[in-house]
Amino acid sequence: MALWLYERTLLLRRPIRPLSAALLLCALMLFPPLLARQADVKRAAVENALDSIPVSVVLSDIRGTGTEDIGLPRTIGDGFFDDRPGTTGEYVYGVLAKSSVCYSIGGEGFTSERRLIGLSALEAERGFTPAGGNRIEWLGCEGESLFYGSREACAAPKELFSALEPDPDGVYRVRLRLRPYPAAEMQETQIVLKVAGVHDRGADVYCPLGLIRRICTDMAAPMYYDSLRAEVKSNRGLPALKALLSEHFAGIDPFADPYEYMRKGVYAAAVIHDEQLNQTVDALEKDIRTLETLKPFLLIFECAAAGFASFFLVHSRRRELALACALGVRMRAAVIAAAAELLILLVPGAAVRNVIFGFGAEAAALGSISVCTLSGGCAAALAAGARRFELLKESE
Repeated sequence: MALWLYERTLLLRRPIRPLSAALLLCALMLFPPLLARQADVKRAAVENALDSIPVSVVLSDIRGTGTEDIGLPRTIGDGFFDDRPGTTGEYVYGVLAKSSVCYSIGGEGFTSERRLIGLSALEAERGFTPAGGNRIEWLGCEGESLFYGSREACAAPKELFSALEPDPDGVYRVRLRLRPYPAAEMQETQIVLKVAGVHDRGADVYCPLGLIRRICTDMAAPMYYDSLRAEVKSNRGLPALKALLSEHFAGIDPFADPYEYMRKGVYAAAVIHDEQLNQTVDALEKDIRTLETLKPFLLIFECAAAGFASFFLVHSRRRELALACALGVRMRAAVIAAAAELLILLVPGAAVRNVIFGFGAEAAALGSISVCTLSGGCAAALAAGARRFELLKESE
């Protein structure tokens, strides 16, 4: 009891060392959960990057020289519009696609310069923008929905439109002769299209992509996509998407022979533009690995610092402990008193840690620091008790 009273009096009369030790222990207890929280913040940033950074898939020719006129068969390209499990459409959305056939008017010949181009709705929105100098002058309010569905309507070039006459209902129509390519005489067909709008972007006629599908079916001709790109629905599905794309597409090979790939059933290269995502995630994961690497070394340093601090705190009063043991206080009681004092010094740090980070955060690190703190102080108390007579002689 006398020793306990002495310890309490000592804490009240000489508080500088105990307070310094308490502040040091508090700081040491805050470092592990602070480090863990930083790692959690980085992991949350990785999840946010996976959810927010856009990734797109663009098809190009095998050599990577262009994304137009890639000649992708419909059987493969339609998979981008099909969202059933196991198809490309399960992992992508916002498909921008176009396909075309050649057209002629009256007795004129066919050339590859004049095409009836079918656009997906998003491709039309991207291609005809006032900011880019391209726009369609709609002839009716229903014209803006032209590229949805497969109705027989089109946006005609101004030169072609100027040669047309309206029918009795005031509607402009154009009759086109169509072929899948200029020399395909046996697959020629005709179609009459309502002119829903006028544009000044070349001699091509634009219609819904679904109409091109119907026309190719009527001509018994294979349909080919001229260009195709899409956005990835979820970046978490990128591994599955890459595996699926590898079944039908190759990587870019500048020195490849396209016909050799075609014989293998590969018509285009698929390029996934995930550079920004990879750079962001790689940088964050590097930071996480650095924090995880520092964690054990920091814990070792903290345990050593806590042990040395408690040892020297108790060691600074070795003569008082030696005198108490010489006067009959058991060594066990001296060790318990030192341990109790250190536990009191640990309480503020543990309380602050629990308030800021929550109970249980990095509990193993807290336990390790506490054990080292008690071990250092108890070792100093045992050493003082064991050398009590030597210490008393030195003090004389």
